[in-house]
Amino acid sequence: MSNSEWTVTQVTAPPETAWLVDASYEAGRVTLSLIGANLEPFRWIDSNFHPYYLTEKQNDDGKVVKKVDLFTQNDRTLYKVNVTRDTPKTITGWESEIDPALSYAYDKGLRFGSLHRLEHDAWVPHVSLDAEHLIRFNSLFGEIEKQNPLKYALVKETYAYVNQPVPRISHEELGLPKGNGSEEDYYNAFLLSRIANLPISKTYKNHSVSEWIRSMLYTYYRAHNILIPNSEELRLGDTRKYVTGALTMYEFVRELELNIHMLVKTVLVHEYKENWWRKGVPEKMRGEIITDNPTNRGWFR
Repeated sequence: MSNSEWTVTQVTAPPETAWLVDASYEAGRVTLSLIGANLEPFRWIDSNFHPYYLTEKQNDDGKVVKKVDLFTQNDRTLYKVNVTRDTPKTITGWESEIDPALSYAYDKGLRFGSLHRLEHDAWVPHVSLDAEHLIRFNSLFGEIEKQNPLKYALVKETYAYVNQPVPRISHEELGLPKGNGSEEDYYNAFLLSRIANLPISKTYKNHSVSEWIRSMLYTYYRAHNILIPNSEELRLGDTRKYVTGALTMYEFVRELELNIHMLVKTVLVHEYKENWWRKGVPEKMRGEIITDNPTNRGWFR
């Protein structure tokens, strides 16, 4: 969504809490679009971010950084180079194709669709659970904490995000098509925005699953200082040896998929009790789930 669709300007005294709904990059600055607790939209501008790429080639203008190789789990020493007008269109390296606004969000640990607090002139996601929700969460997932602390932490974080309230604001103020879509579409866009970490404009009535998964992975990689693989590394037929115990792309996607299944079912059961399957899952989607894989029948019902 372009900032021109918003009729507000950056505020000089922003509220302490706000929902992050969009981000854009232009002319050396990132503009965050947020909704305050009073449901008034506003912008927040950061002029200190520069798009960049990572390369193994020594670069006098680059900053030396260390990243974890996804495939081997070994540290790699790279050069972080800011993109300028003189940067070649074809770059040999990593992370040059990521949208600058999303790259900023990943680096800053922001979460679209979610509440943030303004701390020390920076926005920080609010991910805590109150006592009631924490008790409920642990009753459902507490047993996996000792078995798989990473899975427990990922599911707990996502559970905290999806349990946040959804702000009621007009489609026009969010830059969404007027009168296009239902209340369910609006609600689902916010939940998907939080899970996939994408702007509302990219999750509203948008079924680009590959884009959702890519953003989930990028969010995880940046949060754990993992080098995001380039397209060449992801091609089928990669002959590199894998270190025993290292996390492969397939293993991570599979683990992420199972965690999402678990979380979605938990939220629906909490909302609709024993009727979660018929009331919480649209009829068309129920048919597609069973048709695509008949073994899902027992899991979902």
